Amino acid sequence: MMSVKNLVLAILFLNGSGSLTAMAEPTVDQMADFSAEVALLVQQKNFDRIRALYFPEGMPKAVLDRTMMIWEARVVQSGDPNWIFAGVEYSPLAEYLARPNVNKAAIETSLGEQMINGAAYLPNTPVVGLLKLKFKSGANENGFLYPVGMTPEGKLCLVGRKPKG
Repeated sequence: MMSVKNLVLAILFLNGSGSLTAMAEPTVDQMADFSAEVALLVQQKNFDRIRALYFPEGMPKAVLDRTMMIWEARVVQSGDPNWIFAGVEYSPLAEYLARPNVNKAAIETSLGEQMINGAAYLPNTPVVGLLKLKFKSGANENGFLYPVGMTPEGKLCLVGRKPKG
């Protein structure tokens, strides 16, 4: 199993083609602005604008469509009025992985190669952080993690998937 330090280095610096990429860290203001934007879009259930936050390079339309169906199912919570959107939490990747209660193996799996309809896919831009959508129902809490990357222009984006190879 990969160590946390090596996992962070691999995720932060490999650009999907196997070559190292210099990565700028997002600023506190960028993280706050991105979190606020996603929170507002979730409250509005504006899935077209959420879709536009994905880094598009190499991501097939069918994969993005599938991704957005998952967003809609999670945000709507299958129509259950008891589940209320409770906000968004952004964490830099290294900070999130340093938490003692994090299942690092699950994070490694979710940020690595994934099989979609029998084909292998990789993140389409390096991951710099994780965005957690939080929901509450009474005393119960639920959350969903989404990887966040940076565009070549230095803007935060949601990380998509591109075919391996």
